[in-house]
Amino acid sequence: MPLNGILNINKPEDETSFSAVQTIRHLAREKRAGHMGTLDPFAQGVLPIFLGKGTRIISYLETTAKTYRASIELGITTDTFDKTGEVIQRKDPSEVSFTQVLDGLAKFKGTIQQIPPMYSAVHHNGKRLYEYARAGEVVEREPREIQVYEIDLIDWKANEISLEITCGKGTYVRSIAHDLGQALGCGATIQNLVRTQNGPFKHQDTQTIAELRQIFQNQNEQMVSRELDYPLQSLPALYTSEKGQKLIGNGQSISESEILKFETASVEQSLFWPSDQNNLARCYGPENQFIATVLHENKHKIWKPDKVLMPNTSA
Repeated sequence: MPLNGILNINKPEDETSFSAVQTIRHLAREKRAGHMGTLDPFAQGVLPIFLGKGTRIISYLETTAKTYRASIELGITTDTFDKTGEVIQRKDPSEVSFTQVLDGLAKFKGTIQQIPPMYSAVHHNGKRLYEYARAGEVVEREPREIQVYEIDLIDWKANEISLEITCGKGTYVRSIAHDLGQALGCGATIQNLVRTQNGPFKHQDTQTIAELRQIFQNQNEQMVSRELDYPLQSLPALYTSEKGQKLIGNGQSISESEILKFETASVEQSLFWPSDQNNLARCYGPENQFIATVLHENKHKIWKPDKVLMPNTSA
């Protein structure tokens, strides 16, 4: 039986996000699988994997915020900006003060411009940047606008500082560490990186791949799989009639007369939940089953299906 749901994975170190998805696809015996927010192989933590019709809602979550815990070593610079790279410079960080670090971090908060690292999957003239880097080439990269909502110093021991960073889409935490080191004049590189939250998915609710192997072996996957409407609780909800459900299932719009009940969002709007902009809502059938996301057209006073998620439809 196909599994239409979401598994909140705790990705281990030294595994790619792609390989984690492949493992879950194999365990679930589901061809359709995708993840939300790629993690570097050396990074650990929250990696939501969407299965079956769940892959269709990933696009709603792409702009939600992410939180990371990063351990950064001062006094060392690597070509990858993390511990996996080749050391290209060492400097004594002993003269760096607490105030300098705080002042340096403050410059990374807000809307900033960030140049993506050479060791990244960003495209340049038809190739990935890491392809140039592996060939020993450095190409000019355009800075990109990113959002850093919070950046806090949470620990400092010897030459290692620990940060908690909440940021938006496209942010390279490796680059923040590198750029901070350059600003301090001593260099810096990430030694450990853990994503503790990805949109509404939190680290304390994850399962390891080893745990999931056992769960699938015991056929208990429904106990840990999130329902498709879970990450959409920040959207309002409407409940339609049996006739409305059939229309939605066929990809047709429904009039307001087919709406049995309308509810406001189940959770408050925040950086970690999708916005209800563009008149988007969750749609449920007469038996309270989640059937689709719908868009309201004010002009015609209808609700138009955006993504039909009923298990028995191919839409």
